[in-house]
Amino acid sequence: MNTNSNNTEIIHQKILSTLQDRNARVNENEHISLRKAAAIQQEILVVIKTLNSAKKTITFNEFDKNIEQMFTAEYDQFIKQQKLANDLLKAYYSLRIAVASLNQQVGINELLANIELTKKLIAQESILLNESTTAMSVEVINLRLNKIRNSDTQSIYSDKEVTTSLITATDRNRSYETTNQYKQQLRQLSDKLLELNVMTKVKLTTEQINTLLQAGII
Repeated sequence: MNTNSNNTEIIHQKILSTLQDRNARVNENEHISLRKAAAIQQEILVVIKTLNSAKKTITFNEFDKNIEQMFTAEYDQFIKQQKLANDLLKAYYSLRIAVASLNQQVGINELLANIELTKKLIAQESILLNESTTAMSVEVINLRLNKIRNSDTQSIYSDKEVTTSLITATDRNRSYETTNQYKQQLRQLSDKLLELNVMTKVKLTTEQINTLLQAGII
């Protein structure tokens, strides 16, 4: 039985399996959705933060013998981490530029602006809806003023005034209907945004893919 031949074959199969797995991940991630790109960007920042917080010192004690070997091993690891952090930073911003360009091309920037506008308009309408009182009719105001004018009793100054809201029932009803229309529009805009984020694809460069693979992000 040729043990060396068997071991060589096992090693060969492992290497082949690793290469096939890597190639599969490269092909899978060559074109990714904008939604996945956003998730990858966030994960890149997390990994960079982790790499930058890694230890930057090494401690020896009296029992350590191979000082140079130990230092070199830790130093090489440190340099490797710093290079990966720098490569990830480049990948992050190059991906950000690509995403920004696609956002403009497919209309996402305009869509986001319209979503923000609609949210602000809903908030604006809520100013009317959140008021607890409604304007009195002119007849009611006159009735109360006449009651004050005809009163023989002495009262404090504030009792001789009639205060009413400026918001009429018509305003409140209109605001309620308008708010519902805005909310429906917001749902439609949000659905369109989700569709674009899922369907629009960004192409990763070979350099980006290799860096993300090295970092274990994809």
